[in-house]
Amino acid sequence: NVRLFRFKTHLESEFNRLLEPWVSAVQTEDVLPYLQSFEQIRRVTLSQNERKVYDSMKNDCVIQAQGVEMLTKNCLTLVQHLRQLTSGFIYDPDGKAQVFGNAKLNELDDLLAEIGDRAIIWYNYDYEKDAILKRVKGSVWAGDLKNRNRILTDFEIGRKKYLVANPTSMGMGVNLQYVHHAVFFSLSPSYDGYEQARRRILRGGQHDVCGFYFIMADKTYDQALWKIIQRKETVSEATLKYLQENENG
Repeated sequence: NVRLFRFKTHLESEFNRLLEPWVSAVQTEDVLPYLQSFEQIRRVTLSQNERKVYDSMKNDCVIQAQGVEMLTKNCLTLVQHLRQLTSGFIYDPDGKAQVFGNAKLNELDDLLAEIGDRAIIWYNYDYEKDAILKRVKGSVWAGDLKNRNRILTDFEIGRKKYLVANPTSMGMGVNLQYVHHAVFFSLSPSYDGYEQARRRILRGGQHDVCGFYFIMADKTYDQALWKIIQRKETVSEATLKYLQENENG
């Protein structure tokens, strides 16, 4: 028989006092300096078609290609569109993903072959998730909440080699310290989301050097996102700097 005990919150201080001689509590911040990691930026050259569409959106806020006609009306929408186009697609007004190329997916293939070990692959848009799952053999989506425990178990014991996840749905409370590699297929402006994604593997119990890989399209808004994360700039500041720095091409 299993007996369930309910912890009485008003006795927490007394409980901790009695437990203190037997337990050492360590904060995550105390452990991180002793864990080793490295970062590697994988620069991607967009295909000719991807570059044409991307530059059209960046310079003129409009797309007219492959039967797609879109006009960006404000800065926030422009940011979203540029983020999508670095991954070779854009959502049209009906919510359908219009694809212009696979430069990042091709780089992901090469990177995973080099790593040769299991890894978690972080994405931000559903199209990216679907494209990765279709492209990468041995990958599984972490967003299936009904089967989350089974999925994580299959990943941990090696039945699945790659875990595809979104930082917003795989944040605090998920421990993946048995993994040593994390690939950021795309970036978001959220520093907290980025840091939480890193800490899924860079945490207490990690016994190996952790590699963080960033697939970034060259000469695109990806560089502005990187600065947002590194310098903790705001989206508006980074976007304005990016557009000003690139206004002549």
